[in-house]
Amino acid sequence: MLLGTSVPLILQACSSTRVPVLNPPGNVPPRDTVLTVPMNAKWKPESKSGRWHYIIHDSSTVSISNDTTAQARPIESTVSYTLSFTDSADVILLTAQMDSMTVTNQKSPARITTDTIHSRLREIISKQHRPINQRQQSFSCTTASISVAARVQQLVIPLPMIEVDAHSKWADTSTVVVCHGRVALTEFRTNEFKLASSVACKQNNAVSIYRTGSSSFTGASAEGTGHLNAGGMATESGILCLDRSTGLLLSSTGESRVDLTVTTSRGIFPFTQNTVTSIQLIQ
Repeated sequence: MLLGTSVPLILQACSSTRVPVLNPPGNVPPRDTVLTVPMNAKWKPESKSGRWHYIIHDSSTVSISNDTTAQARPIESTVSYTLSFTDSADVILLTAQMDSMTVTNQKSPARITTDTIHSRLREIISKQHRPINQRQQSFSCTTASISVAARVQQLVIPLPMIEVDAHSKWADTSTVVVCHGRVALTEFRTNEFKLASSVACKQNNAVSIYRTGSSSFTGASAEGTGHLNAGGMATESGILCLDRSTGLLLSSTGESRVDLTVTTSRGIFPFTQNTVTSIQLIQ
């Protein structure tokens, strides 16, 4: 799923920001073979310290909703992240770093790289992966940047507060800022999680979680030339494979839809983006 970071891809059509162009990205690893086993025991994971590397791949189509003659624009993106947990008494120090990012499309098959200096996040979270302090993300909305906070929400999954069994549900709400150039969009997100009755994961020590979510976006650029307003809604659904003991994300697949209306001096542009996302822990 790609709610927070889909917005910069949509807004790219309305921005004059340029990025460096390098070589095309490599191939994305194929999906893993799935095993299905019953989920009989109760579940209450406990987080632990560690350092992990993830690959996130998004396959999207972007279209102008009110233009039936315009063709949908396919976009492929691959992002790599390093995530670390440091246990400190009853809390965890979370550090996230975006190591690389590539974006390609049919009309411009090029590689887009994001400055990783503006792609770090440090945060204190609870053992159930809930934020305790305000997110400290080192990026400015004066640069072409991607919100690490939005992506971290896909990697650090909120865990149940109590012991649960199959079909149990829990929810989480959050607010993050997504930047593109001078445009700051605030995303209000609600997610619901459900522990599956069977485990459909390739990993032996895993549980399956169903996730559904919805978001709303609102924001505007700074005053002056190129003023831009944007707002919209998004929905998502997916299946997560978490480590049975620690709640660490092992892999996930999901789909999302973003409907965003962008208003500029050139007019009003309602965009729709549909995305299929896969995430894989690569150690």
